[in-house]
Amino acid sequence: MKKTLFFISILSLIYTKIIFSKEEGLNTAFQQGKYAEIISNFSAQIGEDGNTDVLYPYAFSLLKLKFPILANFYFEKSKNIKSKEESDILYRYVEHIHADKSHPFPYGSDFMRLIKKDMSRFSTEEKFRGMLHFHTALEWVNAGDIKKAIHELQQVLPTNSEYGNALFLLGVLENRLGEVKRSKSYFLKSYDVFVQMGDSDPVLKEQSALNIARLYYEEKNFKEAIVFYSKISENSEFWLQALLESAWAFYFMDKTGNSLGNLRTILSSFYEKRFYPEAYVIQGISLIKNCYFKSAAKSGKFFQKKYKPILNEMKNIDKKSKETPSYLYEIFDAYMNRKLFTHEEIGGVFDRILQEKIVQREFLILKLIKNEFSQIRNSSFPENVKEKLKDQLMKINGNRISNLSALLMKKFQRQMNDLNDFSIQIQLINAQSVLGSLDVLRSEMHVGIEQKNVQYIGGMKEMKIDQKLEYWPFEGEYWRDELGGYVYKISNICRL
Repeated sequence: MKKTLFFISILSLIYTKIIFSKEEGLNTAFQQGKYAEIISNFSAQIGEDGNTDVLYPYAFSLLKLKFPILANFYFEKSKNIKSKEESDILYRYVEHIHADKSHPFPYGSDFMRLIKKDMSRFSTEEKFRGMLHFHTALEWVNAGDIKKAIHELQQVLPTNSEYGNALFLLGVLENRLGEVKRSKSYFLKSYDVFVQMGDSDPVLKEQSALNIARLYYEEKNFKEAIVFYSKISENSEFWLQALLESAWAFYFMDKTGNSLGNLRTILSSFYEKRFYPEAYVIQGISLIKNCYFKSAAKSGKFFQKKYKPILNEMKNIDKKSKETPSYLYEIFDAYMNRKLFTHEEIGGVFDRILQEKIVQREFLILKLIKNEFSQIRNSSFPENVKEKLKDQLMKINGNRISNLSALLMKKFQRQMNDLNDFSIQIQLINAQSVLGSLDVLRSEMHVGIEQKNVQYIGGMKEMKIDQKLEYWPFEGEYWRDELGGYVYKISNICRL
């Protein structure tokens, strides 16, 4: 019995020494920056439930070796901090995310799961406090509690790097609650902050200007709306959207010449493949307003020729996507990577959807996943380690594609439904252009009724409202450098 106990004690001592030697080897390798060695030698210790002693240095090593997707997965998988060494590693990881603005995630709830592993440390760090409040607010937004999200955003100070972003999100959330004045005040503040920042974040600056314009539009203060629409740069991907929305503002100011001038740019050959069906609606009703009924009917025919095939194709894709959920993702992927693509006529629809930041972010993550697969194949890791990393990456990839497919379906169906609505409105315009009745048309189309824009995006070179513009006839030659500055020379020919 004594011999047996002695033998067990010897085995336990040997096992303990092996464990300690492995831990010492891990710490030494980590301190020396031998990150590839850590991945090669310690992958086997990471089970389904995670090994806290190994996970933190393992995850950070993946980050240093340019595997951000796998690194984030293992950081999230790790349990709460239980040592200063783990706290320091997580702290370095969060510092990296904070400094690298191109990093696609963690974001919102994902980020807060990391922070909560060592909340006592991060909550006392001044440089992380703004980030902590901002991401806590995003978590509350995801949970559906707008008021708590607003409270968190109000704690972000002007000295915090997230201040401009917080003001912008406050504008969005206050608008959701119907607090238009407060919403506009926050957007005005965010616009000023981004102007002071220069070109460091031009997208949010233009998004702020666009949202201010929309709020002025809702208040029927069309002149101020146009002032902010015109602050959006011609180089912006949302410039055409600003031209379109300001065309409505000009219409309600009885400046149909300006309205049709904006539409001339949008419908020019330079932007032929862009998806702006609403432009034909504004064009048609503006022409009818001035009793150009034949021209309005001609505009409707142009719409039908261009968009009827697109609508039919969108319906076909929608049907196939319901049968095969990943189908929409696959054709988006083919379109983006210039592969064999059988839906060229709806490329403009895809471009509109791909403008949205949430969609761009998801595609960026999938691109990073593809890069990591390639890096694994070319790495010097042992084959069993490569297989383990690839298996985990496959699971992450599958989940991401599934989530993105659902997101794309939602965005695609919205564009399809909008196009269907515009098609119905064009039919009304065609009918009323025959009858010559503007009042009936406006009533049936609900023109003049409050039009809320639920999406906040950004898109016109700066132009003063009273600035003298070059006048061009509706038919004729286009000049590239004059786009955005056209005014349609039109006179009202309606009989009094």
